[in-house]
Amino acid sequence: MTVILYLLLLLLSWQVCNSLEPTVPSCFQNIMIPGSQGEKGEKGSTGEPGVIRAAGPQGLQGEVGKKGSKGVLGPCGTRGAVGQKGINGDDGDMGFPGERGDEGTHCECTNLDKVVGQMHQSVMQMGRDLQLIKSALGVREVDGWSYVFVAESRPWSEAQDDCRKRGGHIATPRHPTSNAALASFLSGKVAVLRLGLQAALDPSNVTKRYFLLGDGSAAAFEKWRPGEPNNAAGNEGCVDLSADGHWNDVECRQEAYYACEFSGNQRSNMNYHKR
Repeated sequence: MTVILYLLLLLLSWQVCNSLEPTVPSCFQNIMIPGSQGEKGEKGSTGEPGVIRAAGPQGLQGEVGKKGSKGVLGPCGTRGAVGQKGINGDDGDMGFPGERGDEGTHCECTNLDKVVGQMHQSVMQMGRDLQLIKSALGVREVDGWSYVFVAESRPWSEAQDDCRKRGGHIATPRHPTSNAALASFLSGKVAVLRLGLQAALDPSNVTKRYFLLGDGSAAAFEKWRPGEPNNAAGNEGCVDLSADGHWNDVECRQEAYYACEFSGNQRSNMNYHKR
């Protein structure tokens, strides 16, 4: 639009000049014709800061950056409070019988005191014998040994204590005859019978075990089931007798029926009666 106006103005000026006297200087001498574009000027100074406007809306959340490297370990914190006391663990297996103690000294008693003491001992023994007879499932006698079967199921340690209070030990067969006698009693009555045997480590070879009788002596007779003893549970230190006469090692904490054995001298002290 500017160019068109400029051309119209130039045409008008030319017509005016042609109408004047020839002596009048050409009008075009005073007309400024635009020249070519000049060079770019120098950059001006920085202007005043603009007006601060309110912040625009928050932009969209960018993508999650890469995980940085692991930092330096910080200082240790303060020690926490002591926790509550845990529950008591299970009782351990019964230890091996200790050595027999020294014989005690006799007191200086009168004859009457001795008689009273003997009577008291007899009464206590009769009470134990009566309790044994009440709880007995039966009695076997083999080669000078008497086996009294108790109608109670207990762990090995409690069974051994019970037999010792009665003057004996947990029954253990010492030969095939007594083993068969004990096994025959099981038939149709109870599944297994806990024997007086208990495992001990061989001092010459800690990986090998052997079994002791209830009185602490070594077992001279054994009749293990094939593959036994295998210590499958890791702490099978006791032995059960099955009705077929074979032995199997088990945990001593398992309850089982048992029998108390008495030698000839022990049997006379018991003064028990078969029924």
